[in-house]
Amino acid sequence: MPARLPDELRIRIDARMRKAGRFGSAAQTAFDGKDYETCASRCYYAAFHAATALLMAHGRTEAEQWQTHDMVMNQCITLGTRRNKWLVALRLKGARDFANSFHGLYNRRLKADYGSEPIGRRRANEALVFVTDFLIAVNDRIPLPNP
Repeated sequence: MPARLPDELRIRIDARMRKAGRFGSAAQTAFDGKDYETCASRCYYAAFHAATALLMAHGRTEAEQWQTHDMVMNQCITLGTRRNKWLVALRLKGARDFANSFHGLYNRRLKADYGSEPIGRRRANEALVFVTDFLIAVNDRIPLPNP
């Protein structure tokens, strides 16, 4: 990542991270209210926006225009395996690696949004723990502009 990002790019990255934070907070609120499907869905979208911000900070500014989830997930996974060992170390409980974790979070979102079987408390909590760790790690590594 460049030591200094252009101000306009930093502002766009900050907007993505704020959205990720809002979705992370919504996931926590849903979890506290025992709405585990909403929690799982919001967890995934919090991770999606944080991953987009991370890609933008690493020179992939076009990431904010990508509409396919696979593109963001796969590029973030590639970024992690090449340069960011901290990213590789992040795991959803029971997942073998970061790639499996990010795809697992996506699958929980699909199940929560479209499936007929409910997401249980344990699986929602695992998603919440993973996304909280991911947001903290990404936020710590992206220099953001002062408000």
